[in-house]
Amino acid sequence: MCTRIDTRCCFDILCKSPIIQWYDLVLDYIRTIDIIKSMIS
Repeated sequence: MCTRIDTRCCFDILCKSPIIQWYDLVLDYIRTIDIIKSMIS
């Protein structure tokens, strides 16, 4: 899986894929919300 953290991509096609980038952004968003929730509670 290609992420911004790991710039060494296994598949160039996947790296340039908007779907993969979007998916990565969504995962980041979910992670951020989880962190905020844990800080609040």
